[in-house]
Amino acid sequence: MGLRRPVRPLAAPGQVAPDGQLQLRPLPAPQRAAAVLAGRLVVFSDHGACEITPAGEPRALRSFAASVRAAAPAGPRLALLLGGRWQSGHLHGASVALWTPPDGPLILAPQVDPAWDPCFLRPAPDATRLLVGVRKPTHFDPVVRLRPFLYRCAPDALVAVWKGTSFARAFEDVVLVDVAPEPGAEACVLEGAADGRKRVTVYTWTGTRMVAVAVGPPGLLGHTLQPVGRDALGVFRRQGGGWRLSVLRPGNQCDAAGVHSLQEVAVGPVLPAAPTAWTTVCAQGRTWLIAAGPPDAAGRPGLTATRILP
Repeated sequence: MGLRRPVRPLAAPGQVAPDGQLQLRPLPAPQRAAAVLAGRLVVFSDHGACEITPAGEPRALRSFAASVRAAAPAGPRLALLLGGRWQSGHLHGASVALWTPPDGPLILAPQVDPAWDPCFLRPAPDATRLLVGVRKPTHFDPVVRLRPFLYRCAPDALVAVWKGTSFARAFEDVVLVDVAPEPGAEACVLEGAADGRKRVTVYTWTGTRMVAVAVGPPGLLGHTLQPVGRDALGVFRRQGGGWRLSVLRPGNQCDAAGVHSLQEVAVGPVLPAAPTAWTTVCAQGRTWLIAAGPPDAAGRPGLTATRILP
């Protein structure tokens, strides 16, 4: 499976006020990436970064010599995916750097070689680990394909933990979320099933390898997987002529190999088309789905907010 141009939300397209009300405000255009560090929402455009203030206004921070393709918390800093070029639907030649807003130095991370074609960043919830997706061949698998490299986030560097050839199967997306009862760094993966459909599998890090601990049923699924709160996963599933968000958690029962089943605990509304971007926002015990549809005549995405939990 090839990685398509990212449709993952660049940030929640709105903010939550102290009273729990959703205040939908489009982020500055053109959006390229966004991340939150120490309560600061930083948004990246073509060659610059700005902070979104509590009032929803952008405040310029600094400029960059290369486009910021992605951003993610990495310990006390932000990890940035910089530069590169799009070719045949894939990002080639990007580099990874560490930066502390608003005025910290840009520190290149040589632990991720641009020749590996890094293409996405996925942080752990506590920002102590960072999974970098790369596209490269390996000695035992000489085919160029998407591969997961796991790093520990040190103050000024990324320390390699696991450079995986793959998970059990070819995958399309992955997030690091604590959803399974077993301890360990968990990778929740959207991967190919044997019949050509997709499924969600949760892997845990044993110290030497990733082992599957939970799996969902195969289906006609979308291209992005995201955490919902602290202990659930969300993926869009084809339903009739539309698409519906399916929220998954591991059940209590497991098979003989100790693998739990992922069970659907909530759903979103049926949308006529898969959203161009989506995210979830949790506030005061409630979870909302925010989805962006096709842009209107002015080029602004149509935003909808729907409560899905509890």
